[in-house]
Amino acid sequence: MARPTRSENETPTTDRLLDAAERLFGAAGFHGVALADVAANAGIRRPSLLYHFETKEVLYLAVLERGFREIRGLVMASVRLDDTLDDRVDRLVDQLVDFAARRRGVLEMVLRALVTRDDPGHALTSEELAGLIGALEMAVVSAGASPSLARGALLQIVSAHLVRTAAGEVGERLWREDHTRELAHRLLVAPEVPATAPTPAPAKPKR
Repeated sequence: MARPTRSENETPTTDRLLDAAERLFGAAGFHGVALADVAANAGIRRPSLLYHFETKEVLYLAVLERGFREIRGLVMASVRLDDTLDDRVDRLVDQLVDFAARRRGVLEMVLRALVTRDDPGHALTSEELAGLIGALEMAVVSAGASPSLARGALLQIVSAHLVRTAAGEVGERLWREDHTRELAHRLLVAPEVPATAPTPAPAKPKR
């Protein structure tokens, strides 16, 4: 019997599984999700899921890898040689904020994996985030951002938006408004470096 052909508009099974796993793992974490739930959410049976991903950990890591791969691609596509620093920061912020809005499940997974040492994605997330911050640092410094302040500024911006998005309604209540773009410009484009306070003279010993 011939295998039925897939419609051009039908999402491939692997992508459906990754999408379902992203939603479920983001909401409940690695230990809170069963493979049968992912399979049902993707519209297939558990044995079919195991044909594509042999373990839950393999599926979990595949979701994280896909998310980071997309973010890296967005960063690379945002960098243009003739950019001013203003333009480059705007474009990078737009891409990262748009990704966060579309892929909240990934950010929930990333935040949980980052702070949970026994999470299966802890090592991968730590390594990928370090690479992402490095790529962003190179992108803004090459356009004129301060080499001494760029990394700290990026960590403030990315971590704040990561927590705000992953926290959902709690994050919206805490932040009230999203000032990522304004903060990025304040910290990267026109940073105000405070003058170094003079070191106080050592106190004279009492006689």
